[in-house]
Amino acid sequence: MSKPHLGSNYLLDAYPRKDWAGHSDMGGVARFWLHKHDSFRSLGGRLKGLSAGFLDNKKDLREMHSKFLYPLNEYISNLHGHHSIEDQHYFPLFRRLEPRLKKGFTLLEGDHDVVHETITKIVKDWQNIANRKNDPQFDSKVMTVGFAEIVRDFIVKVDIHLTDEEDLVIPVLLKHKDRSL
Repeated sequence: MSKPHLGSNYLLDAYPRKDWAGHSDMGGVARFWLHKHDSFRSLGGRLKGLSAGFLDNKKDLREMHSKFLYPLNEYISNLHGHHSIEDQHYFPLFRRLEPRLKKGFTLLEGDHDVVHETITKIVKDWQNIANRKNDPQFDSKVMTVGFAEIVRDFIVKVDIHLTDEEDLVIPVLLKHKDRSL
């Protein structure tokens, strides 16, 4: 994943993260953006905790299915919808508002592509596990641990992406006071 703000985000200097919460121009879109990202972090933290149980071999495939799949599906589904809105509406708008940040938004869209390629792999891996669970030669512990590692690493990368995105998006929203959105 990229670091779009490094060397290119002049607005982050003008609107540092430490000032966002109390900033007078913090409007509804910016607050919603941060709230949405916080919800991804919260659910991602829950999934990382569940992954740790599988990595420690304390949980089995049945438990993964019952406790892990619903929050994982919610996380993936919400992430896909969020990225679709960003790529189709917000990032093109932000490029017009702040042309100097075009490269950063292009990098974020590239991150979205990587995220969605990984989601495809996660879904295929789970389908493989589910389809083979009754196969006597299938080692569900090995597959479950491997799957949990992929999910854990994915969530860590998404967390980095969320921070990078906020560092680019929130200063634009503060500068433009959520107008023209």
